[in-house]
Amino acid sequence: MKNIQFTNGTFSYTTKIILLLLALCMICTGCVKVVQEEIPVTLSVSKTSLSFSSSGEQQNFTVSSNDTWTVRNDALWLTVSTSNVDHTVTVTATANTSTSQREAKISVSSRLPGVPEQTVTVSQAGITPFLTVTPSSLSFAASGEQKTFSITSNISWSAGSNASSWLTLSPASGSNNSTVTVTAAANSLTSQRTANITVSGSGISRDISVTQAGNLNYTETSNGLNFGMIAVQGSTFTMGCTSEQGGNCRDGTTPTHLVTLSDCYIGKFEVTQGLWKAVMGSNPSYFTGDDNYPVEQVSWDDIVGTSGNYQDIKGIRYYANGFIYRLNQLTGKQYRLPTEAEWEYAARGGASSKGYKYSGSNTVGNVAWYYYNSGDKTHTVGGKAANELGIYDMSGNVWEWCSDWYGIYSSNAQTNPTGPSSGSYRVFRGGCFNNDDQIGTRVSDRFYVASDVDTPIVGFRLARSSN
Repeated sequence: MKNIQFTNGTFSYTTKIILLLLALCMICTGCVKVVQEEIPVTLSVSKTSLSFSSSGEQQNFTVSSNDTWTVRNDALWLTVSTSNVDHTVTVTATANTSTSQREAKISVSSRLPGVPEQTVTVSQAGITPFLTVTPSSLSFAASGEQKTFSITSNISWSAGSNASSWLTLSPASGSNNSTVTVTAAANSLTSQRTANITVSGSGISRDISVTQAGNLNYTETSNGLNFGMIAVQGSTFTMGCTSEQGGNCRDGTTPTHLVTLSDCYIGKFEVTQGLWKAVMGSNPSYFTGDDNYPVEQVSWDDIVGTSGNYQDIKGIRYYANGFIYRLNQLTGKQYRLPTEAEWEYAARGGASSKGYKYSGSNTVGNVAWYYYNSGDKTHTVGGKAANELGIYDMSGNVWEWCSDWYGIYSSNAQTNPTGPSSGSYRVFRGGCFNNDDQIGTRVSDRFYVASDVDTPIVGFRLARSSN
């Protein structure tokens, strides 16, 4: 480089040019700036609100943005998923089981601060509540029993009654569909009593009317007599060897068939030797020693009679020399033998039946004097547990005459049957002290013999029509 020379205190021309160029370079180097233009971030959503039905469903919205974004929601009943391909957000709502509308919020946010957050409001309708009960009324026997009603609903409900002293409900609360068991205690009053069951929820209320028959059981005391009669509320039942009887059905107990019966009365106990002596003046029984033993060794003819004046009661002619005719003269009432259908219905517990194999229990020894506990003899009446109606000894102790001729069952439904119009043998029921648990003591078992036969294993029980 050429040396800089000063001439007369001034730069040479060449030097001046070089200095000018250097100055220009310095100026440019200090002043030039690189300017990069910034592009603003955008964020938007295609929908600002979503509305779901109560049943639950899926809906979508899209996100428009030139930057990365995230989604969050504040409700456990919402599920949110995203697609990076088409920026679609899928929102899934579960079913709403409440009657109230529910709400939530979905937020879409940019990764950069200062970009306004986008909000999608979410609402879901509540269910439309419904509540029905079936049936709308229940009727109970005086002896007390259990019945059920059905609830069809999509809400939580509670049930109660205005008669908690004698009605209990189980369950008393629940949700959605259910079956409620209603238990009525025995009515010791002679009058009918009523109550109301109310099932309610979400402002809906349904009522079930309840009635219970009065206790029409009574004790006959005319002319110094003393024996109890149990009121049996009529209904429809299946007669014959039903499934709980054990399957090894005895001859003559099939086919099963529906029978509808009217109200009647059945003796609380088998007729005792004391009652027979009070009416007839003598005691024909083989097993004696206590007036509360059941009378036995009496034929069907001894009970119904064979000659003299007569009364026609429920298809049977009761003659003056028979026990029942004489009893009716003393009481002024129309006692009779039970029909075979009435006998089985009462032995099963009538309208209060719990479906037992024996009369009042599935354990024969609880309700019956039979082969393994009797000592091969009769016992005082009422010594074992009663059945559902409060009737004793319908299984075991002594067989019991019925009014019917013996006949083969039909599968046809019947109403108040009285048996065949004729025959060779009369029916007796219930088993006795020398039968085992498979022969005789089951409520479906039946036997027959000629009407003039008397034996120490057969006695009887009284019946009476309710009218």
